[in-house]
Amino acid sequence: MEEQNSENLWDMQPSLLVPLFKCGRVYLFTDRQVLMQAARALDIDWDDLEGSIGVSRQIAGPDGEYAFVLGVFNASVTTLVHELAHVTFNIMARVGVPVNEHDANETFCYMQGELLDYFIPHLSEEL
Repeated sequence: MEEQNSENLWDMQPSLLVPLFKCGRVYLFTDRQVLMQAARALDIDWDDLEGSIGVSRQIAGPDGEYAFVLGVFNASVTTLVHELAHVTFNIMARVGVPVNEHDANETFCYMQGELLDYFIPHLSEEL
């Protein structure tokens, strides 16, 4: 794959401003090599991608905005849901919303649902 500049790689990915809290942007990468190039362009060492089917990480994004990055490399909805759970936990922690075992956790559930609704069509395009 030919190297592209970081701005193009980040701009080309499906992304969404974090619903409700607006505390960063969530990016979806479905190509492992593109994510590695985009991370390298931001001087981020992301060496745990080889062989993984999904990843999530929090970083300073391409424009300095906080970014929640998820990679889904097997076009699986199950992997998307798994990685979005990590992202949603991280968002809740960032904004100080507790997620407790015996509570309804409605904020978590609605956030997870909104993210899934947004990103699932982008995953389906890869099928």
